[in-house]
Amino acid sequence: MTSSLKDNYWNDNFTTGTKISNEWNHLFIDFECCGVNRVAGTTNDFDHTSWCTTNGSCQATASQIPKTCCKGFTEYDYQNAHPDCHSSVSPGYYYDKGCFSVIKKEVIKERIQFDSFSEDILREGLRVILVMGSCSCLSLLGTCVIGICLKKTTSKPNNGSTAHGCLQKIFIF
Repeated sequence: MTSSLKDNYWNDNFTTGTKISNEWNHLFIDFECCGVNRVAGTTNDFDHTSWCTTNGSCQATASQIPKTCCKGFTEYDYQNAHPDCHSSVSPGYYYDKGCFSVIKKEVIKERIQFDSFSEDILREGLRVILVMGSCSCLSLLGTCVIGICLKKTTSKPNNGSTAHGCLQKIFIF
């Protein structure tokens, strides 16, 4: 992530920057983070980006962090960010969490939710299999019992027993 920021971050705006710069700016706003690592002052991940070394408000020393790192702004109004945020990098005005740790937390959270969902699906699947298996066993048992009773009554036709009587003896009705 650090090399992507260093090599591809050119502007802290959505109009003149590259597509990758725009995506970084969206990331800062959407995930409320700034840079790759935690921003703790004017020396930060942006120091070696093209935005600071070649062009942009950082190179002109008007900003030390992108305005898109400032708290409480969207892609439509970030240009109104207070100078204490982007120029002075005063604590409380900007997102000090690095995007790496924020994204890592999101990935872990999504994985936990997915794992929980997977466990629920597996549990329900096993429950269905057990119920279907039990029904199949009971059905097979019933078929066998009826078959045995029918065999007993047909093999000795004059003994006065019936299949119903046989079933009554087996299940003690």
